[in-house]
Amino acid sequence: MKLIKQVVYILAVLSALPLIGSGAPDATITVLQTFDFPGAPATLPHKISDEGDLVGTVISVTGTAQGFFYKYRLGRFSDAPFSEPNDTGNNTQGRGINILRHAVGEYSASDGHFHGYLLKHPDFFEVIVTGAVDTIPLGINNDGSIAGTVILTNGAQPAFSSVAQQVNTFAVPNAIATFAYQINDANEIIGYYTDANGIAHGYTRDSAGNLTFPIDVPGSTGTFLFGNNSLNWGVGRYTDTSGFTHGLYFITPANILIFDYPGATLTSLEGINKNGQACGYYVDATGNSHGLVLQVDANATPTPTPTPTASPTPTATATASPTPTATVTPTSTATATATATATPTGTPSCTPVVINGGIDLSDPTQTNHLKRSGVAQTCPASTSCRVAADGLLHHYDSYTFTNTTASTQCVTIDTNSACTGIRFIFTAAYLGSFDPNNICTNWIGDAGFSPNPDVSFQVDVPAGQTLVVVVSNVTADGTCSAYTLTITGLCGGGTPTPTPTATATATATATATATPTATATATATPTATPTPTPTPGPITLSATGRKVGGINTVRLTWTGATSANIDVYRNSVLITTVPNTGSYSDTTGDTGRARYTYKVCAAGTQTCSNEVTVTFQQ
Repeated sequence: MKLIKQVVYILAVLSALPLIGSGAPDATITVLQTFDFPGAPATLPHKISDEGDLVGTVISVTGTAQGFFYKYRLGRFSDAPFSEPNDTGNNTQGRGINILRHAVGEYSASDGHFHGYLLKHPDFFEVIVTGAVDTIPLGINNDGSIAGTVILTNGAQPAFSSVAQQVNTFAVPNAIATFAYQINDANEIIGYYTDANGIAHGYTRDSAGNLTFPIDVPGSTGTFLFGNNSLNWGVGRYTDTSGFTHGLYFITPANILIFDYPGATLTSLEGINKNGQACGYYVDATGNSHGLVLQVDANATPTPTPTPTASPTPTATATASPTPTATVTPTSTATATATATATPTGTPSCTPVVINGGIDLSDPTQTNHLKRSGVAQTCPASTSCRVAADGLLHHYDSYTFTNTTASTQCVTIDTNSACTGIRFIFTAAYLGSFDPNNICTNWIGDAGFSPNPDVSFQVDVPAGQTLVVVVSNVTADGTCSAYTLTITGLCGGGTPTPTPTATATATATATATATPTATATATATPTATPTPTPTPGPITLSATGRKVGGINTVRLTWTGATSANIDVYRNSVLITTVPNTGSYSDTTGDTGRARYTYKVCAAGTQTCSNEVTVTFQQ
């Protein structure tokens, strides 16, 4: 393992400045080469240096992501795939490269966050932005300046640029997330941002900090800009209203030109160098992703001329495994029938309530996750609720108890778990009820830390009030195989009535057993609450998401529709109309974190299905 050196940046804030614009000539684009990493279903080049060296990400048949270098003039990979030495999540991304073959990217660390790296072969330097919990470098120029995005401790997600190791953050006005994907030698930046509706738009930023936005292909449902060169030519991709994703390139953004690799279901252009050589990838009909090297020439009519040099590499097909349904088997006076993941055990008054649980992908989801402040709540209250607003879905279990005494009780909540890294969990308490869409509503305290392996905190529960304890995953779509939750202090002045409630979807993977004893009046009530709640209508829709060649792909299936054709909506936008076969696969064109909400309707009508949401963590 290489010694990890740290590059620590001092954070400065730079505000957005006014817009600028320009005119544009036409250009042509020609495919110089296609290539595949041997045996891998997904080869995803991200940037190309002025010397013609490429950096990117290769995804194996097992889903492991590693960085790679490729010399296109020699037609060979220069090294074996690389992983950052501290990568514990099998996820090292190769994002940017410069003329010195210095590379940047991010990796998944044991704390459940993304950390940035700078690779000066053979040494890795850790890129740290002060005040950030996630750091994702996306591009590097020949002077060593770096651009990317960060998630700050307050949950904000601005872009950042590092010039002479001085970091500035900036955000497009009213954006919920801003990404700086490349910085050229003039310190001009290109990237994209997502608006309040989750729609992506391109932008550019000059060296003085002036932003040009939005940059959109007319009629697109999302425009992504990924690369620029020393002439500020740009490349990227966009998705049209039918759900098809096209590559794009321009000499100036006033005249965006389109490129589709023949026969591809998706084309994405990712980087471009000073010579007009561009890189990217396309996805074929089998779902495999293949690398592309292209040549952009200015001042001509665009006529793509593909010249492929490699055959598609077969990809493994994932087969879904059925999930067993759990049952609740109460004894004594408890009566309940539902499905659940956790194993709650109600106990008599003045005896701690011990709950053995676990979180899997069948559990319900909350939007965002709480920020781990590092301070555990005590009685009386001493901390406040803070949200790490990543906009993603996190699975959770919830348990409900009632203070039946005539006085306020200081309740201790202890969580013990061996789940660490991307499986870290976090415990919080709520008074009355828990709203998974607004996770600070009714909040009364949290643990401050993830258990590693143990953490506890205290909250005051007034007489007659309901306490809801929520255990959630810090990482979106994360899981935790086992934890133990111990509730102490619900006693005195009367007999408490703990009501552990494992809130889960209709399918789960464990057996919940409620066993009250002695004089306790415990009622185990695991409540099945499928998410999302169906909208009234005769059509029932379900969806599953998976990576196909590195691309976020969603399989929709429905029943109950009688029309000849079906309208498919993604994020409230009609993306396509298809024959009513009962299923449709949506290749979104995205490769990173994303959340999509779908519904299907009888074509041309408002007879629609329930809405379903699919989340991709990365």
